[in-house]
Amino acid sequence: MGALLTHLDTKDPAVAGTIWMGKDYNSATAGDGNIVIDGAALTRMARYPLTIKGGWNGPGKGTIALTAPSTLNGATIAVMNWKMGSM
Repeated sequence: MGALLTHLDTKDPAVAGTIWMGKDYNSATAGDGNIVIDGAALTRMARYPLTIKGGWNGPGKGTIALTAPSTLNGATIAVMNWKMGSM
């Protein structure tokens, strides 16, 4: 997740986005703490819808694993200052 947030901070894409968390993702194992996605920093992206989904099977699969969910273990995801449609 850290690499994703760094990428988004660098690119700040002006498009709708979906963040897929991989199947078996566990924030504690990955070493991720609390995750903050801040529209005040992502000013262009914050104008568009953002979806967060879990259980992804990986690139090229197009499927999710209902028996291997993504887990936030002692961590949170916060989306702040998201202002869809604002210019």
